[in-house]
Amino acid sequence: MGGLPQQAPGPAARFGALVFGGAVPPGAAAVEVLGTDPVEAARHLFAALRKLDEAGLDAIVAEPFPSEDGLGYAINDRLRRAAAR
Repeated sequence: MGGLPQQAPGPAARFGALVFGGAVPPGAAAVEVLGTDPVEAARHLFAALRKLDEAGLDAIVAEPFPSEDGLGYAINDRLRRAAAR
């Protein structure tokens, strides 16, 4: 998915992971799992991002939402914009 980090954080980096149903990256210091229901994922997206942001991590990696339809598109768009900052 365009806009998300193209490489994993370095080996010494503490990173958090935002996943929707995929595998959790090994070494993640914090994980937020939002599930694959688009309504529930959208409802909890900002709180999960805020929680990871406040955890004092070096980086946050996020998998794209599995669908680009409807709310899935909106979720992925928000992740792309967050990655661009």
